Amino acid sequence: MAKVVLSQSGKGKKLVLKVNVAAKGLPNGTANVVGLWREDTNEIVGHTDVVEDSTDPIFTTEFHLDHLMGSDVPLKFCVYSVTKDPLDETCFVGAYITSLNNLFKQKKQDQAMEAGNLLINTTVLADPNAPKKEKKAPVPQQKKMTSEEKKAKKEAEAAAKAAEKAKRAAYKEGGKKGQDLCGMSAFGVHHFCVSLESPGSDWNLMQLVMDGMNKDVDPEGDDRKGGAKDIAKILFCAAEDKLIIYAHVPVEQQKGTTCKDFLEACCSAIDVKPFEQSEFYGKAEVSLDIEKGRFPIKLKDEAIAAGFAFLRSRELILDDDSDDEINFADECGIDLNAGADDGEDY
Repeated sequence: MAKVVLSQSGKGKKLVLKVNVAAKGLPNGTANVVGLWREDTNEIVGHTDVVEDSTDPIFTTEFHLDHLMGSDVPLKFCVYSVTKDPLDETCFVGAYITSLNNLFKQKKQDQAMEAGNLLINTTVLADPNAPKKEKKAPVPQQKKMTSEEKKAKKEAEAAAKAAEKAKRAAYKEGGKKGQDLCGMSAFGVHHFCVSLESPGSDWNLMQLVMDGMNKDVDPEGDDRKGGAKDIAKILFCAAEDKLIIYAHVPVEQQKGTTCKDFLEACCSAIDVKPFEQSEFYGKAEVSLDIEKGRFPIKLKDEAIAAGFAFLRSRELILDDDSDDEINFADECGIDLNAGADDGEDY
């Protein structure tokens, strides 16, 4: 039995083929040699051992194959008589190795091959030329939260939930009131002052109300909302700290009044100037001032009254026989503050 081991040796990663062979009944010759025959060049490569005058030789040797590392050449492990031509198949026996690279790729496969009088067992070790596998980075363990961190996380989650609820309420209120304005416009009125509840003093929520009012109506929807993009309106919302005012006069209604004139009529009544103004939109706000007696709710009523007076002066709302200033929404029996939060989703 011949034992052939392909391995690595030393820090320089030299490639070594270790051979321990006991053969019997080999041909007569001056000497018997164990070696590797390189088929493409018809030569013996690596070191060889010579056992003279024996047909039952024992070989113990190593083949240093550094010069073949990275190559892919066909080799034959063989024992032969030096007095014979190694090309003569009758004069040597051995096991074919298809190539060093293929041998390495098999890694830990045990293989027994019989040729002539030799039974060769080949053990293949790992390829020293193969790239090393990168070690996976350890998964960092999450640090346990302290009680303060848990409390802060819980509060942040609650705040996010409340913020999302406020957005839904604002968009829904806008959609509901957009439909109310569409209903009233059937009477020939297309300019309105609208009081709101859901935005508070948050301009982002006020924008959601305007978006909800101006969105296109879904003709197949169960609950029609929006539809007021062609209607002129100024939105008012009074919170404890601030009154915010948002005007929109689309091009279809600017024959009656421009956005600038409509907004300034409301703002001048409460001594405030718009901080943003364009052809179709405008914004204004006024903060609580206790010392001057400027309270957002009171200022909202004064601004809305001034807005209706302006619309009457332009004959943009229906006149009535009463000397009292009448909110046309109330006159039509429509509560513009309804539907701010009745559980529906927008």
